[in-house]
Amino acid sequence: MQSRKTLVINTVVGLVLSLAVTYGVFRVLGPAAAMLTLIVPLIVLRPLALRVLAAGWRGARSHALASVQENFYAYQGVQVGVVEDMDHCRWVSTDAIRKITGSSVSDPLFARLYPSAWQMFGKQAYLRVDALLAHLNAATGMNAIGFKVWVQRNIAKPAQTVRRRLGVPGGFGSDSKL
Repeated sequence: MQSRKTLVINTVVGLVLSLAVTYGVFRVLGPAAAMLTLIVPLIVLRPLALRVLAAGWRGARSHALASVQENFYAYQGVQVGVVEDMDHCRWVSTDAIRKITGSSVSDPLFARLYPSAWQMFGKQAYLRVDALLAHLNAATGMNAIGFKVWVQRNIAKPAQTVRRRLGVPGGFGSDSKL
């Protein structure tokens, strides 16, 4: 794909040349023949028009998906709110934790049990993924065990990979934030 600068230069040069040809045909052969040469500027404008349409499509799509950005996780049909902070630590919605595990642990109790791993983002409470895994290790229910495996595979491991790739100290398992 051409760079933006090359695309604009080629378009401007192509338009100038095609309009010069159209003007020459108009002067020599008349307006009817000049109308036939007007297809050339449209052909020259095609790559630029496609680039603009693609940018518009990407912008519309990102605007439409903005409300669900970072909330694309679901476990057995339950949407799991996941937020990533500046240190690339992932936080899981406590509402989703209660729905999936059937737990009755309230947000104040989560805050007391894991004081540095519980946080409010907006109006929703979240538990950091390492604290969630520690909490789920003590659980004995089948839903909690399956959820723990899913969290390890789909949330914790990718976050650990991102942190390692970016060189963020204290990855999963070695966090001293608890």
